[in-house]
Amino acid sequence: MPKEQLDLLQFAAGGPAELRGSPSAIMRRDARDASSRRVWPEHLPDVLDWGNVPAGSLATLYLPGLNVRQILDWAISLYGSTRFKAVDDHTLQCNAEGVSYLPVPPGKGTNYNYVGLLNLDLPAGVKKGQVFKLVVRQVTNAAGSLPPVIEIGAVATSASANNPIFRWRRVIGSFQVTIPVTTADEMLDSEKRLLSNLRWIQRAIPTGDRWFPAFDCYLGAIADRVDALGGDSKKVVASPSGEDVTLLLNILDNTRDFFGEPVDIDIKHRTLASVPRLVLRRVTATRVLPIKNLRRFPQSDYIVTVTPSDWFHPEGQFVTIPPSGTASLTFVFKHRMP
Repeated sequence: MPKEQLDLLQFAAGGPAELRGSPSAIMRRDARDASSRRVWPEHLPDVLDWGNVPAGSLATLYLPGLNVRQILDWAISLYGSTRFKAVDDHTLQCNAEGVSYLPVPPGKGTNYNYVGLLNLDLPAGVKKGQVFKLVVRQVTNAAGSLPPVIEIGAVATSASANNPIFRWRRVIGSFQVTIPVTTADEMLDSEKRLLSNLRWIQRAIPTGDRWFPAFDCYLGAIADRVDALGGDSKKVVASPSGEDVTLLLNILDNTRDFFGEPVDIDIKHRTLASVPRLVLRRVTATRVLPIKNLRRFPQSDYIVTVTPSDWFHPEGQFVTIPPSGTASLTFVFKHRMP
């Protein structure tokens, strides 16, 4: 769990229950065996301070590397009771209010990093402009003694006899989650970009990696939010920039080099008048030009017209944007004679 990490999560005011879930960034929990830290063997609790989260909020914690029923048994034996309840073998829930304590079993050997996903469902009635904050802290044990007081001429005594061992808890890592409340129409574009970027990242995570189950769950939650916000998560493709590049334009000269001069680009849907027309003026054709967020298959037929900006010589082509990936068009112009 990184120290002083800040997660910023948007939340939609009003709307269906699907919009009231704010999945946090994925957590990594360092739970090394107590003996490796040279402290007495005891639990290593996480402290969840729910801050100003409104009453009626429900927290869900997914821990794919742990059996949560063992955690519940351990919590009851340590504290007498617990606010958490098991949803399944790897998921816990509790009401997000006050402070909650969660004992996490120590790992063994090098397998001491647990990955988890925290999801917070806020109640109906929150309003745009409100901001809620919560803090999760990882606490461990520490021990020490006061340095001995050395007096001139005093008879030497055993340090352990006069300096008892003190034990305390200390915070070794924490992160804060900040949830600003906004509206659904303001969130959709950013959630689609996030989903696109996460799908790109997921390609590099092996399915057997300990990060994969929590990351896959996180990605699924973002996809559900895109759908609930009025988007279509199935049409969001993976992109390293988090944007949906649908068409690549190669504008060349007769030597097959980039044209290099400014051009005007007009992209119009062939059949749907309701689809906005994209017009770009004086775009310098010195590289491959990416076009983003065109409508994907089906109903994805466009007419693309490219015209040199400084002289009228339009060239048009038809293109169908595929369900995923990018389409590509090449235009070739001769340079105008001086």
